[in-house]
Formats: sequence, structure tokens, C-alpha cells
Amino acid sequence: YNGTLVGNAVVAEEDDLTLGRPRGYVDLDGTGDYINVGDITSLDGTALATWQCRVRINALAHDSALIGRAGGTDYQFRIYLTTTGRIVAEIWVSDISGPLKWTGTGVVSADAAWHSIAVVYDGSQGVVADRIAIYLDGAVVASTAVGTIPTTLRTIASNVYIGASEFGSDALNGDISDVLISPFDAWSAARVLSWHTNDGSNRIIAGEFTAS
Repeated sequence: YNGTLVGNAVVAEEDDLTLGRPRGYVDLDGTGDYINVGDITSLDGTALATWQCRVRINALAHDSALIGRAGGTDYQFRIYLTTTGRIVAEIWVSDISGPLKWTGTGVVSADAAWHSIAVVYDGSQGVVADRIAIYLDGAVVASTAVGTIPTTLRTIASNVYIGASEFGSDALNGDISDVLISPFDAWSAARVLSWHTNDGSNRIIAGEFTAS
């Protein structure tokens, strides 16, 4: 999948002294910029999924969307930051019910630094509390739950959006890179930590996507 830039979203690159090479990313200004990736049907009905990205936040004036799949009233999942920098993962079981919500205790700050975020979904877990794990900078963070996370993701016909919702609301004000969506695969804590630590790729969108 190749994402389509919407609004004033800009593909950029900078020299990263930590990496020792250039880093590619998308610059989003928080006023309607986002990436439309299109419909990823491999997410339908899966019991396993991993969503990851690296972000550098400029401001958190409102809830800031990272990755989500929704269209009109057809919702599947959404991952976003609150105004206090908490990571929230939402999953819907129907269009008319509110989302089931996991909120992590870790905080992402507007500190001019890159942070890695990962959400791992494993609906096969018998203990409901184990079906969602939220990671910040390679470490799992404690989370609180509202509702019961389902055993599989529902089937919908909607696009995946990065950096904003379907209509550009909750737009991310910052930079995003190394976005990864992996259906059918619940990453282990060791694998998430390895991905966080080995920040060696110069990709903007990965996993189910073709880098663009």
C-alpha cells in the first residue's frame, strides 16, 4: 500500500546524529494534514495485530490521532494521544456502541525528541486484560481499560488514516515515521524492544505498506 498525502503533509528528511544517517518522516502541522493509506482488508476478522510508529510532537492542543481505521460510522480501531500525552487504543465491536478503550500510563511529551509507540492486540488471550499491550519507547506501560476487548477485529469497509481521523479532525501536530501495521501478528515484548532499539531504517511507512 502507498499512502496519499492530504492537506499540507510534507515528506521530509533530516540528518540524525543519533542514527548517523538521514531520517525520513512526514511533517504534519495539526490543521488537517494526514496520510490516507486506503482500505487494508487483512485487518478484518484478525485476532492478532501490531501497530507501531515513531513520533516527534510539536504540540498537544487536542487529541492527536496516530493510526486508525474508520469511515463515516464504520469504525474498527483508533490509536491516539490525549492532550496530556497519554497513549489510547480504542477498538469498536459495532457502529452504535462506543469504543472499548485502553489508556496507557506513559506520557509522550512535546520535547523535540523522537518516541516510539506500539500497541499489540492479541484477542486469543483468555484473560481480557492481556488482549492489549501498550508500549512507549520499547517498554510496556500499565494501562486502564473501559469495556471488554473482543477476540477478533470486526470487518468493515473503511480506509486506514495516519495522523488524523477520516475528516482531518484530531490532526497530529508533529512528525511521524516508521509506521507499521502488522495483521495476524502480535509482537512479543522482546520484539517491540528490538524494533525500538534498532532504529536503523529510513522508512516512513512499513509492514503492510510499501515505503513511499
